[in-house]
Amino acid sequence: MTSPDRSRSLRAVTTTVGTVAVAVGLLLVAASCGGSGPELGATATSTPAEAPTPTAIAADATPEPTAATPGANTDPTPSPTGTPTPAPGTPRPTATPAGVSGPPAFTSASKLTTAGLDEVFFGDTTHAAAERVGTTWVGVPAPGGEPLCYTIQAAGEPRGVVFTVSSGHIERVDVTTDIITTRSGAGVGSTPAELAALFPGRLETTTIAGGTEIAFVPESEADQAYRIIWTTDSTAVVAMRAGRVPVVDPATPCS
Repeated sequence: MTSPDRSRSLRAVTTTVGTVAVAVGLLLVAASCGGSGPELGATATSTPAEAPTPTAIAADATPEPTAATPGANTDPTPSPTGTPTPAPGTPRPTATPAGVSGPPAFTSASKLTTAGLDEVFFGDTTHAAAERVGTTWVGVPAPGGEPLCYTIQAAGEPRGVVFTVSSGHIERVDVTTDIITTRSGAGVGSTPAELAALFPGRLETTTIAGGTEIAFVPESEADQAYRIIWTTDSTAVVAMRAGRVPVVDPATPCS
């Protein structure tokens, strides 16, 4: 190609490039001005994604713990007077006042045996015995202050029936009323001769100051720890007691 021809070709290319550049420029201007061409609208007019709407967090539906809710705080809360109020279900210690009256827990139909008096059995707790007999005990110490050995009586009549509690269990009963007897009829007022006739070969007699003590010893090996003991003035029985060895042995309870 000669030099003049080459020059004409270069001018043609330059002109073509300039034309394309102008066209591109016009397209960009149209886009910036909101052109509505289908391709441009699809690319240059895209709508920004909306910001996510915050999700409301529901209020905690868990109820505040109460005394009736498992796991709730059950510590005592001060009462208006400043005295701690036990949580529901906490037993309140109550002392049985002396002199409480009520229906007789024992009557002339009650019988003393080596196992106990009526439905009060040696080895019972005071609570179990009271529920079984349907009585209230007079003389029960306040909870936490129980001595090793103490005596109690059923509220109401009859007088002269005293139980001995040792290590938390009823182990003995002393009877000085004449309305209660053994199943064989032995009791206060019986004579030594009558006792010997009722229990031949089963009695052990010990001389004491002012009289005798006559003890019934069970024949069965399983009952060897149990006794009924009558105290006499040498003429007649003035008191009797029953219980388990060794609590039943001394003449005076808790001695």
